[in-house]
Amino acid sequence: MILGILSGKGGVGKTTVVSNLATVLSKALGKSVIIVDSSITTTSLSHICLHFGLNENLKETVRGYLDSKTPLRNVVYTHSPSGVKVIPAPLVLYKQVTPAGFKKFMKWLSYRGLRKLTQKLEKEYDYVLVDCPPGIGAETVYAIDAIDEAIVVTTPEIPDVSDALRTINYLKSSNKKIHGVIINKIRNKKYELSINELKETFDAPIMSTIGYDDNVPEAISKGMPSYLHNKNSKVSKEFTRLVGNLTGEEINIGWWEVMRNFFRFR
Repeated sequence: MILGILSGKGGVGKTTVVSNLATVLSKALGKSVIIVDSSITTTSLSHICLHFGLNENLKETVRGYLDSKTPLRNVVYTHSPSGVKVIPAPLVLYKQVTPAGFKKFMKWLSYRGLRKLTQKLEKEYDYVLVDCPPGIGAETVYAIDAIDEAIVVTTPEIPDVSDALRTINYLKSSNKKIHGVIINKIRNKKYELSINELKETFDAPIMSTIGYDDNVPEAISKGMPSYLHNKNSKVSKEFTRLVGNLTGEEINIGWWEVMRNFFRFR
């Protein structure tokens, strides 16, 4: 499966979703998982490596592979505690910042590089998760070209929901399968849209509702996904439930959680 995780804008917790989905798939279900960070040239720089404590000694990244300068094996990093493999994007901007250079690289990336990379990885791994850049810029459009299926992440705040709708519409126009929407960082504030309002807004299923949890930034500060930092936290249990629904495979999360999830959307 080549699954893209997208968001209409930055700051909604998309990369947190990617890192934890990958970790639960690997640790709880024994799946082989690789993450591709596709934020290659824009000012939306790579963060996935920070979620796995890989922020040092990243001599090679996906950019080097797409430039045909680096073998694939040299850009794949293994996060041993989770078993997840990561192909990170650079932590610095692409050197070709002129409009002509950017356009040339993006065209090359679309038709010759990223799609071929994800298809190649699909033959080796159960799940290829693509951490797509936020918004619907050129780089995101080409990342969408490289995936088959998608999940959209948003918060319940109106601007984020509006941007998520644009992302969903583009995915539909591109004939991509949309599994649904994850509502993240819920704080139960008056200015947030309710779950019922969100259901009426999105022409896609709501897969999960995740409350704001201090375990998330704490885990990132320690260079690990929340699921590894505290498996029993509310957010970790929600990611576990989410993976179970996504795969159709049963994951034991305790009888109380089963009952709570049964009545969640009723």
